[in-house]
Parts: sequence; C-alpha cells; structure tokens
Amino acid sequence: MNAEFIAMLDYLERERGIKREILLEAVSNALLSASKKSVGAARDLRIDIDPKTGDIRALANLVVVDHVGNPQDEIDLTKARRIKPDAKVGDIVEMEITGLGALSNTIIKSKSNFSILELKKGAEVLE
Repeated sequence: MNAEFIAMLDYLERERGIKREILLEAVSNALLSASKKSVGAARDLRIDIDPKTGDIRALANLVVVDHVGNPQDEIDLTKARRIKPDAKVGDIVEMEITGLGALSNTIIKSKSNFSILELKKGAEVLE
C-alpha cells in the first residue's frame, strides 16, 4: 500500500504540479476526519505521515489518571509508564492509536483514486 501511496503522491506532484507538502496535508486532514469518526474525537488527535516511506501513524495526547473514565482522553498510570517511565497523574502522554492502518488503507484506496479531484481541491484550498 505504501508504494502505491508514494507513487500517487509522485504522480500528482509531477503531473498536476501540486506540492507534496500540500498533498500530505490534504491526506492527513482526510485521515484525521475519518479517524475521529472511527475512534471518537480523542484529545489532540493528529496524523503523522512520513513523506518518504508513506508510513501513517495516528497519535493522541492522553491525560494520565488513576482510573480511566474516558478512554478517548485518558490513560491509566500503569500504561502511561510503559510509554513514559516518569509519568505521573495529570501528565500528558502521546500514544499511538493502533488499528487505524486498515482504516487508512481503505480510505486511501477508496478515495484514490483518492479522489484525485478531491485531493486537488483540498490542495488548492490549502495553497
């Protein structure tokens, strides 16, 4: 999938004259929107796309708590310490949201033709 994604970016950059950064931002925005619908609106959810490899990661900043009341915004102290050993209650810990790989692949394939028109429109708005 990553090779196809990178090839699509290369094509749009070369043939349509849309800067890669603009394309990545448009893809990131589409994935962010879909991710929020899929996993819920997490605290500071963001999408990170490696421009060279096409690797996509969803990251969320979660508040460290003793007892999780809202799993979309909070993380248990024990789990937080696996990510950040010196974490304490009240800290913010950035955690990768797993299970979005299939979602992102589906979105990219279904849109991609990532709706080249949608991407182009999104990129034009961002320019």
